[in-house]
Amino acid sequence: AIPALSNVVGIFRALHGPFVLSTAHPDLLQLCLTAKQYATAASALAEPILDVQEAPKMTLLDVRRYFYYSGRVWATLKEFDRAIEAYTSVAMLPDAQGSAVTDAAYRQLLLVSLIHHGRRPALPDVVERVLQSRAEAYERIAHSFVC
Repeated sequence: AIPALSNVVGIFRALHGPFVLSTAHPDLLQLCLTAKQYATAASALAEPILDVQEAPKMTLLDVRRYFYYSGRVWATLKEFDRAIEAYTSVAMLPDAQGSAVTDAAYRQLLLVSLIHHGRRPALPDVVERVLQSRAEAYERIAHSFVC
């Protein structure tokens, strides 16, 4: 399935440009993580995403999933600054209902930032307050880590 999805992403990039996110991108990253094919995932992340495929095909959940899986790939490869950037992208997306992906990304962001920088990530207060309330156990770890 990974070669087929890689092919789909490659065709999409040829048609729409290398900087456009498609619905196939998050699925490819998820499969690569499951199969531990990190090099394939890293090559799919070689070009930064600057635009997204037009709706109705692309959803905000697809965008969240892409950046969450990107963060997981980068953290696994010990590219911590890239992981922090990806997880921060998820945290900054609008999230009125409280997405499980956003919560997971915030927890990962908190842990990777503590490991890599020894401090909490810098997020706007309003974003941080909302996310903190949904990650109490991780907040206790962060508090213990920096105190």
